[in-house]
Amino acid sequence: MSGGAQDGEEPSLKTRARCREALLFKAFHLLVDSWKPGEREQVELNRQLLRIVSESYFKDLERKKDFHGIRYADEHKRAGYMIKWIMRFRPIQMKSENCCVKALCANEHFALTVALRFLRLSPDVVPPSFYYNLVYSLRYRAIDANAWALSCFLIQQAYGSPRETTEGHRTP
Repeated sequence: MSGGAQDGEEPSLKTRARCREALLFKAFHLLVDSWKPGEREQVELNRQLLRIVSESYFKDLERKKDFHGIRYADEHKRAGYMIKWIMRFRPIQMKSENCCVKALCANEHFALTVALRFLRLSPDVVPPSFYYNLVYSLRYRAIDANAWALSCFLIQQAYGSPRETTEGHRTP
């Protein structure tokens, strides 16, 4: 077997993983570019870990979809599973031992930023105290993709526009 077809893996999974990897790379730079100049230089993105994040995300989500007979994972599941894999591999690395708190929690900020993009929400719509609690939870609590998917649904319900929060969901 060649390249993408090894281990029963579909070539489209590898292609999607590479596309997602490129988007994650851009998201990292958007995040870090918003930091103060002295903070930006304190972290770097490990591209090998980013690739593993992207591949693991797709493989794990595909297993869930296959097991449950789900054809398409909604944005909440995608966000929850991306949080899981970013926090598992922590692709943002500190460059020195003397870093600011923002750099110490760079992976948590990155995971939230990416998850909020799945939900089509700006981090600015989340109140700072709640955002801080989310960062704290990502830093110190166990990471479960399904629990974070539910959290993402609730975040979207609380802070999204009515069209974003009801799209695709039936009302009783």
